[in-house]
Amino acid sequence: MSGSDTAVVEDDPLPDVLLRVRERVASPPPPPHVCDRANKLSDVKHFTSTWLSVSAKSIDIAEYLVPSPAVGTQLEEPICRGDLPASMHTLDHLAGIRHRHLLPHFPEMGLREALQTLTDRTPVSVDLMATRIARSLAKNETSWVVATAAALYWRVVGSGERAVDCLRHTLHYAPRHMKDIPLISLANILHR
Repeated sequence: MSGSDTAVVEDDPLPDVLLRVRERVASPPPPPHVCDRANKLSDVKHFTSTWLSVSAKSIDIAEYLVPSPAVGTQLEEPICRGDLPASMHTLDHLAGIRHRHLLPHFPEMGLREALQTLTDRTPVSVDLMATRIARSLAKNETSWVVATAAALYWRVVGSGERAVDCLRHTLHYAPRHMKDIPLISLANILHR
């Protein structure tokens, strides 16, 4: 059989998987007074904070935190290393991560109770929990679980840059099947 005798078989057409609603239904744009009312109703500063606890993955965070310090102890804040090497794991290729020092961030008061009840149903002060997290991080610098708690603290007090530092730490050290935990927090911070 010569090359010119070869039968040409065309591919099946690709299925149309996109919904093209505008092609089928057209509606006129809303009048200006409707848009004005919608703008008044929408509050751009309103934001629902979300946080995925390590307990959702059957991890008891209390096992990773040192006991509560004695009354009158010097309070500490958990500082995660900001000098981790850039990698695909830490998502440094994203502009929001590279320029985290420019992130406007406000305290996420909706997460305060989550931080205060991190290890027990009885709330403790934010400062006391911060000290426990800081000391636990000093004891085990590679703990992604403790770094997740540290990121929660920084979100509550309103430091997006420090929260991202802790989430980079978490992404660097967390096992692959646990990376959704820091990614959800990171998405919240970058979305704000």
